[in-house]
Amino acid sequence: MDIILRWRRLCLIALCCLEGSGGYAQNIHAWQMQFFSGRFITHRHHRTAPESSHYGVSLDFIKKTTGKKYWQYAHNYPDMGLSATWRTLGNPEVYGQIYSVVPYLEFSLFRRKTGAFQLKHGTGLAFAARTYDAAQNPQNRLLSTMLNATSMIDAGYRFFVSDEWDLKPGAMIYHYSNGGFRLPNAGINAGAVYLGLTWHPAGREPERTAFETIRDFKKWRYRLSGAAGFYDFRRENSPSIQVNPQLSGMVFLQHSTAFRTGIGVEAGRLNRKDVQPAIYMEEEIQFGKIATRYGFGGYLRNKPPGQESFYSKIGMAFYPEMENRIPAGIFVGSMLKAHGTRAAHIELMTGYVF
Repeated sequence: MDIILRWRRLCLIALCCLEGSGGYAQNIHAWQMQFFSGRFITHRHHRTAPESSHYGVSLDFIKKTTGKKYWQYAHNYPDMGLSATWRTLGNPEVYGQIYSVVPYLEFSLFRRKTGAFQLKHGTGLAFAARTYDAAQNPQNRLLSTMLNATSMIDAGYRFFVSDEWDLKPGAMIYHYSNGGFRLPNAGINAGAVYLGLTWHPAGREPERTAFETIRDFKKWRYRLSGAAGFYDFRRENSPSIQVNPQLSGMVFLQHSTAFRTGIGVEAGRLNRKDVQPAIYMEEEIQFGKIATRYGFGGYLRNKPPGQESFYSKIGMAFYPEMENRIPAGIFVGSMLKAHGTRAAHIELMTGYVF
């Protein structure tokens, strides 16, 4: 009954927001509401029974890109969105509910007269209502802090019902974690299916600006960087935050003004003693001065005890300067490192691309 009342309340708030926005509508803006049903997909041995499906609802504000900046044209005019989500986690006594705010980009991979197949990715912040507590909630081994990072990837088909309305079924994978900043932190990895309804108050298609594609740019680039990874040194009831300092050198092939791929070496110093050299590969996707990064590495020696020899990273970077519409020079950024599906640390980094 409590869940039904919450759904009704959220639907009423959303409808009021939609109704009230009509007077200010421009055709670069849209509103979207999605309903979810999902389940956990990893960490079965850390989870607590009984479990039921996850249910949730989100309200998104969408801004359509028009080519005002070159990166919008280079990525085929993606939509920018901000999603506010409420979600149950299948066991209210142990995991409670979770609330998140996630900015995202949504790309149309191919488009027809009747609709478009879209891929969406976003990273934001989440607030967990119930977390691990040694005395009150020891069964929750998934989250130990109220504030967490969250990330999602989503694929769906948007059906163009009319010039003002779209219907979009799809599926998504979502993640919640504090990045190993405090233990226990197995993290939440779950999948869901959804149905979304989108309203374009002033019509779907805005006027868009085209650019001449830039093809004359430097193909090979190099990056030197340093980072500090912050993690809890496996003390659940008395956290001890330690730092893993890291150095990295990489060479990149610039495919276009939007993508570059790199390979190189990096080394960290885990637990204040063991130097961990590794081979590391990364794809950087550039949106003007902002870049998202997806990396994969393998340790050459001194892998963490009980962990895999391979790891992954995901994060973002900001470049104050650009060279021929390509980010270069000094940057600052942040990455989340994971072994398999479990977070290892959150790192802050800076460096130089030339």
